[in-house]
Amino acid sequence: MKVFTWNQNANTTFTQFKNIITTPPLLHLPDFTIPFVVETNASNSAIRAVLSQAGHPIAFSSKKLCPKKQNISVYVKEMLAITESVKKWRHYLIENHFQIITDHQSLRRLLTSACHTPEQQKWASRLIGYNFDILYRPGRHNQAVDFLSKPPSSVFLAISSPVPEIITKLKNNYQTTTGQLEKNKLIGIPNSDFNFHNDLLYHGQRLYIPSTTNLRPFILH
Repeated sequence: MKVFTWNQNANTTFTQFKNIITTPPLLHLPDFTIPFVVETNASNSAIRAVLSQAGHPIAFSSKKLCPKKQNISVYVKEMLAITESVKKWRHYLIENHFQIITDHQSLRRLLTSACHTPEQQKWASRLIGYNFDILYRPGRHNQAVDFLSKPPSSVFLAISSPVPEIITKLKNNYQTTTGQLEKNKLIGIPNSDFNFHNDLLYHGQRLYIPSTTNLRPFILH
């Protein structure tokens, strides 16, 4: 019988695996030269969608259904998931061809079949003006949106979002002597409404970009 021996290769593999399962995936910033993909799913109590490009998530969306909508048909729930996600990410999708992926087969013929019911007419009209294809993917292969539309009774383990480079640059600026001097000077002005919070300088509720950076000083809304 072959005996397992813990060696350097095993230790390296274990460390890599540990990092993979304990590090949350980072959201990517959109690239308008790459087609967008909208994956949608609906459960009895919620609708869920993921916006991605080339397999990388860009944004997530989740919305709980009110008691009235929890009693509508599965078809209408799945259609609602599509229209709500397209509406939410309209600014990404309106002038670009994109794909919609759903686990409800009948929705594949949405663009080619006649709308016979008021619900079909209502939801289909909300997609007028968009350039897209609807693809079917079985629920077992639609795990991201399927899980997040039917979350277990637990707390979030991790959440991530893209952070603009300017935020990191501003925080580093206040670690310098020049940045600290300007920060202290502005905070010291009577009734100026400047405050320093989470390593960033604010004027009231607005982020302030100081003159000690290579950017023109202004107050960012």
